[in-house]
Amino acid sequence: MTELTYEELTLPNYRNSRQVFANLDVSDLAKAAVLAPLNLFLNGDTGTGKTQMAKDFMNHYFGGSKSDGGQGIIIRGYRLIDSSLDQELFQELDIENARRKLTGNIDALLFLGDEINRAPVIRQNDFLEVGDGALSVQGRNIPLGRDGYHLLIATANLGNGEFGGTFSTDKALYNRLHVAIDFDHPQYKPTMEDEMLIDKVRANPNVKEAKFRDISDKIIEASKAIGKITADPGMDALAVVNYLRFGLDSCMKNGQKGKVWPMDCQDCSHNKTGSAVCSLVRAPVRRTTNAMIKYASALYFLAKLKDPKEIIDPVDLMFKSFELTGAYQMLLNPAVLRNDYNELNPKMMKEVVEKLKAHYRENEPYIKHALSDTQEGKKPGKFFKHENKIGRFEDLNEKARTKFGISPIDPFTDNQEIGMKWAEKFVEYQSQNE
Repeated sequence: MTELTYEELTLPNYRNSRQVFANLDVSDLAKAAVLAPLNLFLNGDTGTGKTQMAKDFMNHYFGGSKSDGGQGIIIRGYRLIDSSLDQELFQELDIENARRKLTGNIDALLFLGDEINRAPVIRQNDFLEVGDGALSVQGRNIPLGRDGYHLLIATANLGNGEFGGTFSTDKALYNRLHVAIDFDHPQYKPTMEDEMLIDKVRANPNVKEAKFRDISDKIIEASKAIGKITADPGMDALAVVNYLRFGLDSCMKNGQKGKVWPMDCQDCSHNKTGSAVCSLVRAPVRRTTNAMIKYASALYFLAKLKDPKEIIDPVDLMFKSFELTGAYQMLLNPAVLRNDYNELNPKMMKEVVEKLKAHYRENEPYIKHALSDTQEGKKPGKFFKHENKIGRFEDLNEKARTKFGISPIDPFTDNQEIGMKWAEKFVEYQSQNE
């Protein structure tokens, strides 16, 4: 089997060439999730192309739906009013033996949950198993998909009260929708040229059915290659993960953020202006950080597939991945999101991530210097900074300290908006596991 090429991933109908990161456009962001595979959440106003993109994936990557001989399953949210997914898709009545049996749908590779929030909340729970990739049937755990590959693509109209036939979606389901693209946000809208081209080739108000083509074997092989990258993301990537997981859990007032966050931020002396970064976002859970690492690996894989010469900074990559995997994970301060951003998750997430990355970049040289010191057998200590030079404070003699007025710096402290105490443990762990 020949290897997958970037040209094979071109979507036949949906087009969105707006550049986002590392020569990747919005369409590429979705393609990376499919290759990973990571469950993909497509949100936006009606007519923004969510279902068109999803159907292009189903028909052009996976040969259409199972009923057409392909590898996909379509689940309409509004069909799950009185019946469950088990009844609709995964089980059928075996009249001869008077019991229900599993259908062939369990080995589908792509599950498309169209307008997922039109299913009542109790029925949305059925998607938890699809998101996890396994069914619980009569005490057995039945895996979905094939060769370790399964993917859920969910579409929804969240809006701002405009969609009366929808229901709320809880944190547990969002947590299983790993990558989110919001087509209402300017950063993810098609360019003007894209819109003009779409008008020229497809003046059709309905979803256009792409020609069936099945390249699922190549996609599965690509997912395995991405898995190898994920297994060893590199020290820079892991440092960002620890920064987000532990640094964002730090609280100067209470030590750690708890269930009272963000209410405690309102009268906190460290948040007098209401703009402290620690008051805007909390730490992601492990499922989100795992998705972030895997998505960063998929973005890297796709960027190199598109252009092998593309240079990708690992820190920029990880923060961009966090921006796309964390926007709908209930990490943002809900009051600020509502009052200052009008519930525009991508906008707030982008601005918060920019602040986080700026703070991380300020501390990154100290982390790297400490790692270098441990590799040389030196114990971590305090630092100095002079004319953009960073070094160990204890290596300076008294004459130099006095002449240049240099004072010791302790960057690895939690006495700041984003805690850095974790870096001591990180440096120690890296030195012990080289």
